[in-house]
Amino acid sequence: MTLGILGMLIFCTSILPVITGCYLHPSYNGIDTMWNKEESMFSFLLFLIVIISAASTFSSYDSKIKRISALTLPASTLEKFATCILFNVVAIYIVFFAGVLIADQIRVCTAPIYADPGAVIKPIPLSYLFSFGYIDGNTDISTFINDESMQAITMFTITGLLGLQAFFTLCSAIWPKRARLSGFVSLVGISIAFNTILFFSFRLVLNMYGMSFKFRWEEQFREMGMPTFMTIFYTINIIIIIGLYILSYKRLKEMESIERW
Repeated sequence: MTLGILGMLIFCTSILPVITGCYLHPSYNGIDTMWNKEESMFSFLLFLIVIISAASTFSSYDSKIKRISALTLPASTLEKFATCILFNVVAIYIVFFAGVLIADQIRVCTAPIYADPGAVIKPIPLSYLFSFGYIDGNTDISTFINDESMQAITMFTITGLLGLQAFFTLCSAIWPKRARLSGFVSLVGISIAFNTILFFSFRLVLNMYGMSFKFRWEEQFREMGMPTFMTIFYTINIIIIIGLYILSYKRLKEMESIERW
């Protein structure tokens, strides 16, 4: 998996400047024109790789022979769970960002071969990876996104990533053979159900209180402030993420009990 991730990152980072022609013209403002494209590509690949890895957390239980071998291993359920989480949930970030740095350095070394003499070729700053193109006020996005909003967007993205990772880890514990497909289908179903309930709840509240509800909510939100709202949002998401991992562990214990029985 490590070699596959590294190879994919090197290939994408090396071929993308050639396809897009990023270095065929001089750069402006001292910013490498590949940074924004790399940031978008790395963000997409991070979500994809993290989800695939999380869905493979308990792949050692996907067949009867492998499951018996894993369950009879002389280790406690907690040790097996912690080992799977360490490799498929935690270490995947180390592998990914190490691959990003290596792939980006290869781009910097190879780009001068075909780049315009006036093109700016620099390694991508680590602060840029989750900036959505907003860094040091040098891009157009800074005209309509302030620092507080940028921090909120970044933290919502990270929280969403951790939530998806925990969800697909649970799916791997429930469906070791088909965690990716079953997890995706169940996620779509949960999203549709949640949005339907939310829609009818708002319809009910608005019919009861009229349009004054909207203005009261806006006033309450302004009084609450963004930091308080973000704290509440993060707290709820952390509780959900911890709950998903607890359910994954309980499912693993159930699997061991059923197999032994």
